[in-house]
This record gives sequence, structure tokens and C-alpha cells, in this order.
Amino acid sequence: MITTKIFSQNYSDDLVVFHRSNFKSRNSKKYLDYIFNDNPFSKYIIDKFIVGLDENQIIGEILSIPSKYHFQGQEQECVFGCDYIVKTEYRNTPVGVILLKKLLKNNTHFAIGPNPEGISYKLHVALCEQHFSDSNIYLFPNILKPITVIKALLFKYKIIKQFTKSINFKIPEQIISKGCAFKLVTDENQISLQRGYVPKWFENETLEFDRSPEYLKWRFFRSLYKYYLYEYTTSKNSKKIDGYIVLRPVKYKKWLDVLLVVDYRYNQSNSNSVKDFIRFSKNILYKNAIGFLMISNSYQSNNKFFKKKMLKIFSYPILTNLKTVNKNTFNFITFADADADLNKNEIF
Repeated sequence: MITTKIFSQNYSDDLVVFHRSNFKSRNSKKYLDYIFNDNPFSKYIIDKFIVGLDENQIIGEILSIPSKYHFQGQEQECVFGCDYIVKTEYRNTPVGVILLKKLLKNNTHFAIGPNPEGISYKLHVALCEQHFSDSNIYLFPNILKPITVIKALLFKYKIIKQFTKSINFKIPEQIISKGCAFKLVTDENQISLQRGYVPKWFENETLEFDRSPEYLKWRFFRSLYKYYLYEYTTSKNSKKIDGYIVLRPVKYKKWLDVLLVVDYRYNQSNSNSVKDFIRFSKNILYKNAIGFLMISNSYQSNNKFFKKKMLKIFSYPILTNLKTVNKNTFNFITFADADADLNKNEIF
């Protein structure tokens, strides 16, 4: 008989074993602790991890990452669904529907990236979640070091067995250019409300997710992986922060070295901010033996600018059961929301 179990305060060792068998690139125990216990919003969420059981053996799971969204002047706890998987031999049973229904019942839910042709996407839509937006993924080649791109292609098509080892990642403490400055933040204690890390830069009609000091410390300084967060300023007042950007070198689909822009925020009143961010990111790219720069954008007003500067390679859907959003809802969602980059050294 198939049953379900909800983990609200703790989770079982059996889940660690099941998760490890499906997500081999992760340290499952540390990863589950990170999103289950360490997350600053965990205390607000009851149904965090849900598993399907057959005679007490785990046959499927749907996990979630607690978060908080800001929209129309309101703040509300929510979750990002992640790690939704059912054993192959049970995929023609109701297990997948049962798990998703349980998660949707008590949580405001967001899903990022399910394949529109896949069963997961179809289940979300069938259970009345709406595909309200897309996040566009853009690439830019390292034109100063084209050999890095050539090596990646040779490796992909098995012409060579492996890359020559890259040199150490070069990350400057500060870059000043064209009236703005980017300064590396090396200590989480430098992050505070007074330094501007709050979702006040966009209008209330833009759906965005919490970037409080608690969140930034958890996501980028207490993670299992190394991130590089830069404060962005456009004035001589060092206490006034106009935004930030977060970078991390990873592999895309296990073969292409990319410099990933994991997250960014900026003061919307400054029309040059996105241009500054791309110029800065390219500067870091050129300092390193990395083939491409990768960045995502869900904010509709920026699409035209990104298409001029970079190559769009694909889009992934954003879904929710939140009833107050629709196809016209502006939103700001990045790789830092959900679990896209929460792997040891790769994305997707």
C-alpha cells in the first residue's frame, strides 16, 4: 500500500540514502541540512519534505526550499519545489500526483525550470498551477581567450579526453570603472539592513524574493560552495549601496566552463545598472580561463537589452499556485532562487 510521510522538524536517514542515489553530485546529508534546517525561513514552513512510501520503503520525494516573496506591498512565506522524483517503476502510479498535492495543500509554491514536455510540468499545470513567466538564459563567450571555448567543444565531442587544468580563479578585491565600483564582500558581517539589502528597489507590482541580510548570509556565506558577492556603488558615499552581484565558476551540463551570475539586485532608478553589471562580469570573465559568461533574466523590461549584448540559449518556465499573479506580472527571479546551482561544481 502506498502512503506518504511529511518531514516537518527532522528527516530520516532513509531519505538521505534515497536522495544520494538520485543526486550523486551532491553531499546529500549536508545539502538536506542546508535547505531543511539552516534556511532562515524554515521555521515558518510546516510541510518541507514529503516522501512516498511502499511498505515503508521510500519510492519518491518532493522537497522544498523555504523562502519569502514580496508582492503588492505584502510579504509572505513560500517554498520553491525541488528534487521532485519518483522511482521509475512507480511512474505509472498516482505517487507523483499525491506528493505534489501534499506540498501544494499548505504552501504557497513556486516551481522553476520543469521541462514543458515532461511529466513534472504537466502535473503542475494539471493541479492548477499557472505558468506565469519565463527566465531567459544568456551566454557570452570569452572573446579574449577563445582557446577555452575550443577545448570545451573538443571535450564535448570526445576529440580530447579532458581539459588542461584551469589556473586558479582570479577574483579582484575591487573594480572601478565608468563611475561605478564593485567591491568584494569577504565577511558576512559586512551585510546589514543599513547597507541596502532589502527589496525596495522595485515597485510593489514586481514579484521578487527575499534578499534580507539573513537570506544573503545563508545563501552565499554558509553554503556548501564558494560564492563571490560584490557590492555595487555609484556614488562616493561608501555607506550607500546601489546593488550587488554574485558570481561562481561552474560547469554547464558537465562539459562547458562558465562564469555563472548566480544573483544580482540593483536600484531600478539607475538605468545604467544592468549595463554596469554585464561590463563588470565580462571583466571577471576575461581575467580567467573560462569559456563563457552565463546570466539569467526574468524581468521583462531587461530582455531587449540582454538580447543586444548576449546570446539567448533557452528559457525555462516559472510556475506557481499564487492566484494573484498572471502573464503580465513583472518578476525578478535568478539562479539563487530554488536549487539550480546547488551542486558541487555544475549547473543543470
